[in-house]
Amino acid sequence: MFSIPQTFRAKDSDYVTIPVLKKFCMENKIKVAQNRVDLLNSIEEFANENFAQEKKVNYWLEEILKMGMKTCLITKLSLNETPKVDLIQDAIQKKFPACNQETICKSKSSKEIMGKFYI
Repeated sequence: MFSIPQTFRAKDSDYVTIPVLKKFCMENKIKVAQNRVDLLNSIEEFANENFAQEKKVNYWLEEILKMGMKTCLITKLSLNETPKVDLIQDAIQKKFPACNQETICKSKSSKEIMGKFYI
């Protein structure tokens, strides 16, 4: 069962703004409410109707949450060979074994590093 983390429901949370929530609701013919909690509940219900809609909500949330993230981690990787994509991926996973490769919404809060990388 799909659920939007409590972090995004807080009144003082600006991770996802009300206009962005309303826009998604209107584009997907979901009941448009006036407050964050009701909008998120409606989107959650939409996602739980079927797998395709859940996938659509996950993709949308992932994209809008990334838009608001400004934190960047820079690290130096030492490779003994000429860099190839698989060598770089292996080096990153060795350096950050706790890196969570799931979507942001499926990630669990922890003090460990959480992130996603693309090559």
